Order: sequence, then C-alpha cells, then structure tokens
Amino acid sequence: MKRFVCALVIGATNLLGGAAVAECDSGEQIIRMSHVNRPYNHPIGDAASELEKRVNQEMHGIACMEVFGNSLLYTDDRVVRALIENDIQIAVPSYGALDEYTRTFRVFGLPFVFKNVSAVEEFQESAAAGSLLIGMRGFGIRGLDFWQSGMLQMSANTALRVPLKAKNLTFRTTGSTVSNVQFAAMGAYARPVSFASLYGELKSGELDAAEESWANFLDKRIFEVQSELTETNHAVGGNVLIVSYDWFKNLEPAVL
Repeated sequence: MKRFVCALVIGATNLLGGAAVAECDSGEQIIRMSHVNRPYNHPIGDAASELEKRVNQEMHGIACMEVFGNSLLYTDDRVVRALIENDIQIAVPSYGALDEYTRTFRVFGLPFVFKNVSAVEEFQESAAAGSLLIGMRGFGIRGLDFWQSGMLQMSANTALRVPLKAKNLTFRTTGSTVSNVQFAAMGAYARPVSFASLYGELKSGELDAAEESWANFLDKRIFEVQSELTETNHAVGGNVLIVSYDWFKNLEPAVL
C-alpha cells in the first residue's frame, strides 16, 4: 500500500501546476478521479493534478490515473454514487455531498465551532477526525484524507454584516442540513445548487447569495456577479478524499 498511499499524501501537500487527462498505455490499471474545481490555482485542483502526475510518473506501466476537474464527469450531487458504482475510483466531494451516507461531517458546517484554519487542521489530524474517514465503509466508501479550501465566507449584493441583512435572500448550498438550518435561522432560504451551476444561477438572479471559501469564490469568479463578499469565517469549506472501498482493498500488490 505504501506507493499509492504515499502518492495520495504527497498530492495533498505539494500543490503544483495543472494537468490534462492522461494517455494510458495498454495493460495499465486505469484509475479515474473526479472533482468539481479547476485543475490549477485552486487547493483541490492543484492537489489532484499533483497526485495524477506522481502516479503516472512513478507507476508507469502499472497504473494510469485520469483526473477530471471542473465537474466534467460528475457534479457533487452525483459523484459519490458514481464512486460506489465503480464508474470512478477516487472522488473529492464536499462535506455536504456526504450527508446521505453519514452525519458526522456536519461538524465542519456548524457555525463558529472552529476559530480558524489552524484549529481545523489540528482537529483533522486527531484520532476523532480519523474515525470520520472510516465511518462510511458500510456504503462502500473509504475516506483517506481531508482536502480543505479554507473557511467559509458569504457573498450577496449587499454587505451581510448582521444576520438581518440576509432575510429573504436565497443562498446556494451543497445540500448540507446544517446550512439549511443556519439560513432558516437568519430568515433566509437555502437551495442546493451544483458548484458548476453557481455562477450562472447568481448571474441570472435565481440565487441571491452564496457561502463559499475564498478559493471557490475565485474559482467561479463570483466577484463578477456579486457586489459584496463578506468575511464571516463561520464554517469550514472543504472536501473529503474518498475511494471505492472494494476497489481499494482489492488493488493488485504491484499497484499498492
């Protein structure tokens, strides 16, 4: 397991340039990965691209990784099911996309539980956080690591300095139950929308506001369609690196 897992860990920490879909050779085991972010200049996309590069360089002739970013294969609401069905082998869904399979990742959406990114990192390195990663095996999912993109902020066409300013606004969410309750308490509405559709829905007025990390606001150029970005740091914006459990435990020794 050392070679593949080592590549996964290094891919999360060495954030280098983008990558295109690999050209795989006959006989190589194909490993397909899906995420929703751009493949460069974004924490998730950079980590995925670095992972792809290392696997294809260090395991050439044995395994070949193909990474599909920008929701090219699946949006967050479909990617976990695709992984369970082995259409892909690795995915990096948001915490909210896992609500159907476990409630434990809701801790990252609880308002103001984590003071800052350092507090998040300290928790994610703990044994308690490690137990979250293995809690979905009954669904055929194995979590390997947390890939975070920073604390969550809020955007709208008005500065959201107090909760009252959010009243009657429709916010984009990932479908997280915690977000739904949070916005209801503010007198606002929550509507699940895929990350791929976020820009268009804000531009058309179907959505009034959003909660995202700074990295995701930049990824989707939200500043072009929203006049105000309010720094709230109210929750954690992040994703979970997951694999198909059956696929992972049955990898050939040469791949592991």
